[in-house]
Amino acid sequence: MSKISTNQKPQNIFLIADHLQKTYKNFVKTFQKFQNDEIQKWVDRQMEKEDLLYKDPLIELNFQFEKGTPLKKFVQNDALDHQIQTLFNINPYKHQSEAIEQVCIKKNNIIVSTGTGSGKSMCFWIPIVNTCLEMKNQGLDGIKAIVIFPMNALANSQYENITKVLNGTGLKVAKYTGDTPYTRDEGLSQLEKHGLLKRRKTDQPYDCELLSREEIRNTPPDILLTNYVMLDLILTRFEDKDLFPERHKGHLKYLVLDEIHTYSGNSGADVAGLIRRLKEKTHVRGKIRCIGTSATIQDNKKSGGTASIIEFAEKIFGENFEPSSLIQATYVNLDIPKEEILPLPPNITITDENLIDFDGSFSSIIPIAQKLLDRSLEPSERKPEGLGKLFHKHPTIIFLRNSLKEEAKALKRLAKEYKDVIRSNESTENCLKELKAAFLLGTIAKITVQNELRPLIVPKLHLFFTQGQELYLCLTKEGLTDSEPHLGIGGDLKCKVCESPSFPLYFCRNCGQEFFSVYILENSVFPRTFNSEGSGEMAYITPISKENDSWEIPGNLLDKNANLRKTYKNVTPESTEYCPKCNQINTNCSCSEQITIWKIPYPLQICPSCNIFYTKKKGEYGKLFSFNSTGRSSTTDVLTAETLRLLNKDQKKQIIFTDNRQDTALQAEHLNEFQRRTNFRQIFLHVLEYIDSKGLRERSDKEIGKILFNFLKENDKLPDYQKEKDKKSKFRTTPPPEKEFTEFLQFLALSDIMQSQYFLDLNLDKLGLLK
Repeated sequence: MSKISTNQKPQNIFLIADHLQKTYKNFVKTFQKFQNDEIQKWVDRQMEKEDLLYKDPLIELNFQFEKGTPLKKFVQNDALDHQIQTLFNINPYKHQSEAIEQVCIKKNNIIVSTGTGSGKSMCFWIPIVNTCLEMKNQGLDGIKAIVIFPMNALANSQYENITKVLNGTGLKVAKYTGDTPYTRDEGLSQLEKHGLLKRRKTDQPYDCELLSREEIRNTPPDILLTNYVMLDLILTRFEDKDLFPERHKGHLKYLVLDEIHTYSGNSGADVAGLIRRLKEKTHVRGKIRCIGTSATIQDNKKSGGTASIIEFAEKIFGENFEPSSLIQATYVNLDIPKEEILPLPPNITITDENLIDFDGSFSSIIPIAQKLLDRSLEPSERKPEGLGKLFHKHPTIIFLRNSLKEEAKALKRLAKEYKDVIRSNESTENCLKELKAAFLLGTIAKITVQNELRPLIVPKLHLFFTQGQELYLCLTKEGLTDSEPHLGIGGDLKCKVCESPSFPLYFCRNCGQEFFSVYILENSVFPRTFNSEGSGEMAYITPISKENDSWEIPGNLLDKNANLRKTYKNVTPESTEYCPKCNQINTNCSCSEQITIWKIPYPLQICPSCNIFYTKKKGEYGKLFSFNSTGRSSTTDVLTAETLRLLNKDQKKQIIFTDNRQDTALQAEHLNEFQRRTNFRQIFLHVLEYIDSKGLRERSDKEIGKILFNFLKENDKLPDYQKEKDKKSKFRTTPPPEKEFTEFLQFLALSDIMQSQYFLDLNLDKLGLLK
């Protein structure tokens, strides 16, 4: 399944996954060149195996959450303020109504552990807003709830949602992070800059918003959204001392930790200490309601189940949690009586072509449906609702629901289970095809659940990509000459074939020559990985072959007498002998296993194969590559761009999560630069054709910027390059904008022609697109 068209709809998740895996494999191949043919062939064979560059995809189902007690009933029982029903116009799921009951009626602390998209935030917003409204009616002011987020992006998203809800209620909300401006004017400018007012279709902020630090300090809000670093500063900075004045003693009623699973280890200990200081400052120890949310914490019996989760929450908050405090999702029961289950066709007839031809349309699912039934569809079944009513009772769909109820599973594992339980007479490969067909059909067929029409099944596919692992090889005559090379992955220090010592392999980025990275101590040789330190002399060794049996000394290393300069005598390759049996160099043994090698001092400055010379300033990572050095940011660029390319125009959206804000900033700029270079190269290639057609080849090297400018102008593709200040100014002190932009285009063109200092950033010449 490798054929794919950008016109296809994104519902064919298996085809997209297959294409992304092949794209990643091709990406890795573009910059990993091995001089030795045997190594190249071995690596190519290993790349075809899924475990090397990517894992078998995991698949799970999104089950329908069971409905809970309506908000109206809570209002009627005086558990919630009457305004809540209007402000939060939702029909709560069972886990949401359980949270409301535990917090608002039983006054318990809770941990909400439900999946993404389950409405976890409603489990704390409804109780918080309810209490704030009650205290407002009592004339009590001050901060009543603090919601702590691990990332500002989450705080921004929740702030936008809750301010929309509380507009006009008289309550005040503030977001206090490092990005919060100091004055209201700055806050208004920030709203305009980020386009929030335009998105809200208004020219004024919500009346519940406090936009600046100045407003927050003068009139503390009812609800404060922040992160734990800023909360620590609030408790220690003099200028923030009035956020929790003595007159507001006991007014803080709620403390929420969103994504509580992120506060483990040292950061968890820091947050636990911070929470105890906060409770001491506000005099609410034993009186505050604590709420933690997470889509990651699960009631896993193997790790202690509910008890371990409760213990974790008590350590973080320093408050008591009841066993009933763990709120988890409850799903609608769709079990079918055994007598109503449809018969299974005797044989699997689904083909790769059936799966490839599925494009998300109803017409493309009909052949699949008929093969899963082993009959033609009736007229009433040739619509999503009819298909859902029919396949709701199909044994393959039932198997998927039951098998994926507790956990996500790898596709091949799922296919094996299906073979063992349902299709013992079929191959695992055919079982996988039938399961994929059922998944695709389930996204088209519709079924009514709790008065809502929804897809029969909603699959979610998880792809895992890895940088690969370092290659290890024994330094023997047979290591690369046997029918199967003695190469290994995973760090085995002894060859699995001949039991000789194995060493990590690194390769010249220029020519692909292999080098064994070693320590040499008293002539004995020990393996050494990148950037590791140990006893002995650090060096590289490589067998002498016809490709590298002689090397030329670069001219800049010679003195006026054409002799090697003294400063470079300790960096040049030295020919010597290595005995794998004795595992020593310069040995006087009589073993027949001895081979002639080049010994090259660390750091590498000369490659004996291609004669490239490096200075000591350049790091080893820029000279050599290992098989596991794909570059995380570049990999993310490629996979993100390819995923977006395959999606429909109105669905080109993607969210990327990283571990911290530094990684986020780096990746964001990396993606922008990747997109800029990609777009420019597309234009540049068209311009090269334009140069030939206009006979401008002789002028192209000196006037490429001007040619690019004219080409864009002729094709009406010139961007708005004039600076805003220049548009308004009557007098100019800088060069004309046309000249500046032309020089910028010249710079971009020459930059793309020259070899980049980044080894993954291949120029047009290296890519074979320029002569």
